[in-house]
Amino acid sequence: MLLDLLFWSRVLLLRGDRHTASAMIMNKQKISIEDIYLHIFQKSQYEIGRLWQTN
Repeated sequence: MLLDLLFWSRVLLLRGDRHTASAMIMNKQKISIEDIYLHIFQKSQYEIGRLWQTN
């Protein structure tokens, strides 16, 4: 369940829907800041970098 939440939050961020992504994260009680950074922000930034590099 947590991995699904992290995945879909990342997808929403990449689509530009930060409000829904934020709401999903804020509604989850047992998610650590470390998980948010490692599994959402970091992976989103890697994907943005990959997309930028491929133009």
